[in-house]
Amino acid sequence: MTVSSIILDLRGPNPIITNPNIVSMTVDTCPTVEVIAVTNICEWIQYKGGWNEIAAYDIMTLVDAYLGLINIGYTVRMQDINGCVAYYLGLLDSGNSFTGCSFT
Repeated sequence: MTVSSIILDLRGPNPIITNPNIVSMTVDTCPTVEVIAVTNICEWIQYKGGWNEIAAYDIMTLVDAYLGLINIGYTVRMQDINGCVAYYLGLLDSGNSFTGCSFT
């Protein structure tokens, strides 16, 4: 069995996958769904694997959430986007300054 973690938006009448990183999933028996409640940028970054694992796709996901196109579990601020761009560029202190996180 192949299992992957996903974030689901379970609010409202039509639950959606808000971060579709899964290409395929094979299930032999009853599937297990892991639901992760992300309530701020620091938790979101930790879910992604840490500040040094932020990719361009992740930044675009934040932009989509900022524009209201998707819901990732919390209200994305412009500072969150700027911070993740800084993390993407390897600027840990600047990223922490923008996001309010304290990654080391």
